[in-house]
Amino acid sequence: MFGSTEDDDFGPVTVGSSKLASLFGSEARDSHVANQSLSYSAPKQPKPPAPPSNQTHLLLPTNITAYKISDGQYHSQGRLNTALVANIAKSDYRIIIYQGSDKQIAQAAVHEASQLSLSRSQYLSVLDSQNQYWSLLFDSTARAHAFLRQLAVLMHLQSGGQRLIKFDLSAGEGAELGAEDSAESPIRFRLGRAGGSSRSSAALPGFDRGLPGMRKGSSRLLVLPAGMAFGSAGNSANPTVPPNATVVCFVELLRVKQQQQQPPPPPPPVEKSQNMSGDDSSVISEKGETSEKAKLLSRMAKMG
Repeated sequence: MFGSTEDDDFGPVTVGSSKLASLFGSEARDSHVANQSLSYSAPKQPKPPAPPSNQTHLLLPTNITAYKISDGQYHSQGRLNTALVANIAKSDYRIIIYQGSDKQIAQAAVHEASQLSLSRSQYLSVLDSQNQYWSLLFDSTARAHAFLRQLAVLMHLQSGGQRLIKFDLSAGEGAELGAEDSAESPIRFRLGRAGGSSRSSAALPGFDRGLPGMRKGSSRLLVLPAGMAFGSAGNSANPTVPPNATVVCFVELLRVKQQQQQPPPPPPPVEKSQNMSGDDSSVISEKGETSEKAKLLSRMAKMG
């Protein structure tokens, strides 16, 4: 069915034995196999876990348009770069603003009290170590969200891995979701790069603390500690989430069911009772005494 050209293409490929020997070391391997049966190798002891590296890592370097904020005005600083700097061994995490490869312009420590906010989906506001406010404009919403996601993880690590971290990504509209309100369920979520999706009528425990304050149509980035996510059991529906895993998720609020305020109950009706209270009996007693005095005076007048 195939011509000679196709036969040549799919025909066997021959390689000289000298080339195989040079690539795989067949002679040395054969000699090693032969001697292996005559020698004893002690079992290797497991190596202790390596301590955290003391190296500083540069994460997510990206181009931005930077603005300094002073007196309520935005002053353009042109095209610059920003990145996250992380030293896990020292728990040192920072945002840096730099130009080129060797000129650092500003830096801001990343910690629980960091003053950071995202506006209009692409502007990240940062307070640097010199108390100077910056507004960093990313080239796209996707890059801004990726940077913010990594930033939230660093804040979570700096807190010891026990704090819930949240960032508002879009404002939404309508009334805020209160602690007594409920979001529409079931909740649909996607976990892991494998793309496994789950559907559940029960929300993660951390949503009770992470969702209040959102509005319809708003979105928020949440970093949930293991105790507020799937805990020690992990996620049986998705094996990509192991036990005691921190969960980073983007949440969009689609519908809110407001808790209706019930009107106060009406006062109970007055029950008629044959037994009168002490006040009522005293009034009747006083009326009775007055009537008896009137009758006595009338009789005295007739006798008089």
